[in-house]
Amino acid sequence: MRLPPSLLAAGLSLLPLCLWGGVASAEAAGSARTPAAKPAHPALDTSELERRWGLIENYCLECHNYTDWAGGVALDTMDPSTVAEEAEVWEEVIRKLRGRLMPPADEPQPEATEIKAFVAALENHLDRAAAANPNPGTVSLHRLNRAEY
Repeated sequence: MRLPPSLLAAGLSLLPLCLWGGVASAEAAGSARTPAAKPAHPALDTSELERRWGLIENYCLECHNYTDWAGGVALDTMDPSTVAEEAEVWEEVIRKLRGRLMPPADEPQPEATEIKAFVAALENHLDRAAAANPNPGTVSLHRLNRAEY
């Protein structure tokens, strides 16, 4: 990486430039840093999830609806196209279905194969959504110690 002579003469450290994106040339040093554009991702295919959505409608909506809010979840306000935006809720649904905690024992139960197929479709959809829009989190800056410097 080449730094402009003015920065080298000023005796500035290279580390802050590396942490904040660096400078590739003298022209870039004077320009404002622009955010990187998000790459366009094709829309996620929800056909498999839509095909299996009957499990939610038949066994879950009686309690988990906008009126009752059982467990603080209203599944009737969600649809297959919004699953990726509410991944935390759907991860919890997966855990409950896998552990056979939902539907409750005193309610009608879906077939084990139906649960397995729905959970697989839901997991595949969530995995594809996460791969299409990775979110590694944020990196916080900290003061360097001697070994790091």
